[in-house]
Amino acid sequence: MPNLASKPVITLSTLAALAMTPVLASCSAAEAQTGERAAPAEEQTRQCFFPRQVNGFRSVEDENGRRVEDRVLIDVGAADTYEFQLMRRCPGLRFARNIALETAGQGRVCTGLDVDLIINDTLGPERCRVVGLRKLPADDPNARAGARD
Repeated sequence: MPNLASKPVITLSTLAALAMTPVLASCSAAEAQTGERAAPAEEQTRQCFFPRQVNGFRSVEDENGRRVEDRVLIDVGAADTYEFQLMRRCPGLRFARNIALETAGQGRVCTGLDVDLIINDTLGPERCRVVGLRKLPADDPNARAGARD
């Protein structure tokens, strides 16, 4: 069982209280390394957020209406939704009432490789590795009402 006390873990119930004034931050690899602002085209393809901006999560359903165990929708700010692609199935995700995000590096979530999901299960915490994420466009059926591109 991993020792979570030494890692920065933020639960979604805590995040909901912190997400009163959400701002979605755009970031790029160049900005993170050099401090310089990236070109507009690069900003549109890579958008980041801070875990404190997360205010909920939802399951992804397949075409038959069954919950899938290798993807999860994370609600960020007032209207944005990100789809997290997991490395493998995480069975605990189907019935999770809360999850936590564990970030690496500077605390921003940009690529999926900089965050893991932690699900509290009856047998203890289950770590679900994230391998990719994408911000859902406003016309995606899983996007929240009021979403903007």
